[in-house]
Amino acid sequence: MGQSGLLDFTDLQTQEQLDLFVQQNIKQDESESVRGITFLSDDSPSDIVRENELGNISVEVTEKDEFTKLKVIRTVEHSKYDGGSKEFVGDVYIISNKIEKSHTAFSICNKDIFEKCVKGYLPRLPGLSTSYLTTPELRGVLDVLDDQIAGDIIVEEAVIKSPNSKTDILYLKEPYYNLFNAKKVDEGDFYVDKIKFTITGRSSFSGFLSRQGDTRYSRGSSDIYFDYLLDIVGEALVAKGSIFEGKAREYGSRDASRLEIEYEPGTIRGKEANYELIDALGNMSSSSITVYHKNPYMHASVLDFNDGTTADVFITSDKKISIIPGFEASKGSLSRICERINSHFKEGEVAEADSGNPDFDDFFSG
Repeated sequence: MGQSGLLDFTDLQTQEQLDLFVQQNIKQDESESVRGITFLSDDSPSDIVRENELGNISVEVTEKDEFTKLKVIRTVEHSKYDGGSKEFVGDVYIISNKIEKSHTAFSICNKDIFEKCVKGYLPRLPGLSTSYLTTPELRGVLDVLDDQIAGDIIVEEAVIKSPNSKTDILYLKEPYYNLFNAKKVDEGDFYVDKIKFTITGRSSFSGFLSRQGDTRYSRGSSDIYFDYLLDIVGEALVAKGSIFEGKAREYGSRDASRLEIEYEPGTIRGKEANYELIDALGNMSSSSITVYHKNPYMHASVLDFNDGTTADVFITSDKKISIIPGFEASKGSLSRICERINSHFKEGEVAEADSGNPDFDDFFSG
């Protein structure tokens, strides 16, 4: 690497050695930071990588004692590239977080490599799934981090969005709780999408957190990233992902597990809300929507092309949306559908429906 005293990757075997390697190799101008995504998997991620091939991506897997390294080579075809295509190469490291089923894949790289070789690769593999965090859940992550570290969490910048596609960037340089108390966020008109923050005081750190489970480490102590932030994010995502676990409808059964997204009473009003929800679902990538009813009630079916998941979506009251998973509906796809509703319709709390809620047979037979 051209610098005396720096670790050679070939000698690395442990998580502690990897942490030090990372700290020595990030660039202080943030052009190449640690960029990671936390995902969920019941099985070994390296086994899943080996067992599944994607057409335009080749992967070399190197197992270490306490982590896995992937060399991901992806060819992207597009007219904007000279010759009509471009090859992206990224060294990706997969570590297991403290909470079971939670893992983080990261690379010391720029944004393009992260988007093509990490975020644009691993979540596409069957058996790996991502989830999302709402605005209150993002605050919960920072609340826990604040309790565990010695220092003050200061939000430098935040991206907030509204369901009608408005985006605002807040330049705060204020304690993190001021972001969540900001008028646009507190009144529910905007949700928090991305947060760039620093930690000052006895601990020093510069990082990033998004509602999709993306994280970044740019400067300061690697311990805060690897020993605190990733574990806290992993725990929050596992808790969220468990809501979508085992919800597929069984063949031959009329019974179906139902998910509900709940809001304050009166939040969903009029046929305009029906159309807004249809638009939100209709514009979801890699999917299609079939609309059965628009008025007076809304009923649509979503098909996710990624894995064939289907789910029926209803507006059932002025404060509730119900989602009924179809056969073989996956955890990752149900999470994606609920995230889409939260980010492009209205942000609410998702949970499994009580067994005593109304039967939906009338909807399906009508």
